[in-house]
Amino acid sequence: MVCCDTRLATDQHRALHYRQITQLKEGHNLGGFFASYFRRKQKKHHCLEEIVLASEYIYQTVDNAGGGTVLFLGRTPCLVQLAYEQVLGIEEAQNQRPVHLNYSGHPDAETVRPGAFYSNNPETVRVRNMVSPQKLSHYFSYLDSKEILSAKNLYIVDMLESGGALNSFIRLLNTYFQSKRQPMPDLNFLALSSIYELETLNENSLWSFEREGKSNSGILKFPSDKQRNIRPYSINTTVVHVDEVTLGFILDNDLVQACCVHGVEYPAQKWTPEYDEEVRNG
Repeated sequence: MVCCDTRLATDQHRALHYRQITQLKEGHNLGGFFASYFRRKQKKHHCLEEIVLASEYIYQTVDNAGGGTVLFLGRTPCLVQLAYEQVLGIEEAQNQRPVHLNYSGHPDAETVRPGAFYSNNPETVRVRNMVSPQKLSHYFSYLDSKEILSAKNLYIVDMLESGGALNSFIRLLNTYFQSKRQPMPDLNFLALSSIYELETLNENSLWSFEREGKSNSGILKFPSDKQRNIRPYSINTTVVHVDEVTLGFILDNDLVQACCVHGVEYPAQKWTPEYDEEVRNG
């Protein structure tokens, strides 16, 4: 597995990392894993420990709120999920349930993801994200297998970029619960991000963020954008800080995702029976 040391970050980014962690610690609840989290985050450490720290932060956040179902969305948070499950085992936690859900792209929405492939192949991207009634029904059967309907409090863990994938997933989830004639569970988003001040990232994004004071929590808001099929929605959000080296070179790295995680690429184009074995073995 490709791995690295958080010290590979530039001096500028390392200084930003320590400044943010120091600011976040001020006034933060230091009970449970939070105490060791800040102590270890402020020291030099390996990227694998950074993943463990993120998992401990997720555990403590959900535990303090009374528990719930923690849904790791797509391939990016897979390694964090593995560490999180180890924390659950050590703590013998009964109030949290981890779920991994294969999910990729921006189903039924125009992608604003940067890169030559997306800008030079718009038709390919549209086909990749196109949802038909048959594909939607197939994905709903996949959700059934994950027992999502039993969730009372649902915490979605993923990296936040443009926000298009998250908005599409929330819209899909809402349609799923409506089809089952059940109310949506309370939703919270745990955003893996190298910057906890999310409002500094939204220049080219589909969302805005209203932070609560100097904390790493707030409301993530999506305004309506009919051209990109973005629906208005607000979701309680807590930033789980992950340094940019671990986030970019490990968790969101295409090679690592292709070879070293339990999730598979699963855009709407693959929501058909012929890919079921790939999803089961992923």
